[in-house]
Parts: sequence; structure tokens; C-alpha cells
Amino acid sequence: GSIILHGEEMAVDCYAIRDRTWNQLRTEVWKHGGGGGYTCAAADANTSFLVLGGKQIHGGYMTLDGERRAIVSGTRHLERDDKGYMTSIEMHAVDTAGREMTAIGERVSVMSMPIPGVQGICNTSLVRYSINGIPAWGDDQDFWSIMGWSMFNRGIVAEPVEPKRAGGADRA
Repeated sequence: GSIILHGEEMAVDCYAIRDRTWNQLRTEVWKHGGGGGYTCAAADANTSFLVLGGKQIHGGYMTLDGERRAIVSGTRHLERDDKGYMTSIEMHAVDTAGREMTAIGERVSVMSMPIPGVQGICNTSLVRYSINGIPAWGDDQDFWSIMGWSMFNRGIVAEPVEPKRAGGADRA
């Protein structure tokens, strides 16, 4: 398709991910300075991922070679600039078939916005990724409670405090 912006017509030829399975609001995440991440990218119809979690990946899926499977384990590591914004990200995940994914990304731009109803903030970055060596585009939503973000910026904590999760009940 195409879009028109300020009178200029631009072709649109890309893949994008927008998950709408927001689940039940977990207010305990926000009461204790918590936060985490919501990260996704797509290279094409055969290669993509959606990751939920902080340092540990708690759920999501990956599509490799056109086959989509749930993620069963993984890690997510962010490098940050001196203001706390993500500059690069590295994730390793394993799916239900035992396939492995490595996604490495670099921030291209970032914006911050409040999260209504939970006293939170979300730093959303446009990210250029490599998924198992395949170029892709996506985003990273680095979310914090207002208290946690304030504590981080005052040097009291080094990263969001993740809530304790019971037996994988949150897995996608």
C-alpha cells in the first residue's frame, strides 16, 4: 500500500507486530518499583519474535523458517546510556521445539510516555535487529513504575525490579 504524509506519497512494504493479548492488569508489578520489557521484531513472514519479560524471558513466541512456536526460556540484556535509555539489546531464547534464537539490536530512536492507570512510564525504542543473522526491524518497550524509574535515575537501583512469578503461569 501507500500513505501520504505532507503531500508526499510513500510506499509501505514491511512487516509489523502488534500483540493485543494484554492479559489482566497485574498491579503488584507497579507497587514495588517493578517493570520489564515487551520486545518484538520481524524480518519477513518467516522470521519474527515477540518477547515478554525483563532479564528473564517469561513468554512470547518466535517464528523461524516459517514455523511459529512458544518461547519456553530465555534471557534479555539491555545496555543503557547515562540517562537510562536502552542503547542495545541482546536476547537468547529457546522454543518448544528446542530451536534457539539470538536477536541483537541497536536503538535508532526512543520516546517516553506515561502508562495510564498504573503510575508507569514506557520508553519505546525503534530498533534495528539481527535475528539469527537476518536483518529485521522492531521495537523494545522498556517499562518501569514511576517510583522505579525515579530510583534508577537517582542511583538507588540498577534496573527494574521484576515481580516474582508463580510456576510459569504467565507464559504465552
